[in-house]
Amino acid sequence: MGQYLQAEVDYDELPEGLRVVYDYWDALRTGRFAPSWQDFDLLQMPSSIIPDVHVADIVPPETGMFRSRFWGTNLTRVYCQDNTNKTIRDLQPSELADTVHNNMLQVVETKQPKAYLSEIALPLRMERFQYLLRLPLSDDGVRVHHIVTSLEYIHDRLHSREIFGNQTRPTH
Repeated sequence: MGQYLQAEVDYDELPEGLRVVYDYWDALRTGRFAPSWQDFDLLQMPSSIIPDVHVADIVPPETGMFRSRFWGTNLTRVYCQDNTNKTIRDLQPSELADTVHNNMLQVVETKQPKAYLSEIALPLRMERFQYLLRLPLSDDGVRVHHIVTSLEYIHDRLHSREIFGNQTRPTH
C-alpha cells in the first residue's frame, strides 16, 4: 500500500448523500462560519451515512493535532483499522495520514468546508474511489475545534477511473 491520490471537487460534483450532509451542516450555521459540536447531531443525518463518518477534535485547539472522537464502523472495515481515540498521524499508510492531516489543516486555516475525490490503493491490490466532505465545527465562533468528515464510495471502477481522470486539481 502507499498510493493515495486526491483532487478537490465542487459542491455540485458531490453525490447526493454528501450534499445532504453539507446542507444539514449549512442550515446549522445560522450566520456563523460553522456550527458547534453541540449543534451538530450525527443522529439527524440519514442512518446509512453514519458508518462512513469521522469526527476529529483538534487537541489542544490550534495545534494542528487531530484526535478521532468518532470513527464510523464502515471506515474500520474499509481501511482495516479502527482510529477511534487515535491521532490522524496513526493512520496507515503514512501517505494517507499525511494527506488527511493536510486536508484538515486546510479546513482549520480557511474555516471552510472542503470536498475531494480520492483514490487509495488498499491491501491485495484493491483500489477504493471515494468522495469525501470535510466540515468545520466551532465551539467559540472563532476557531475550528472539530472536523466532521463524511465519505461516499464509488463502486463502478471504470466510472471511477473516468471521473478521477477528468480531475485536474491534484492535492497529494
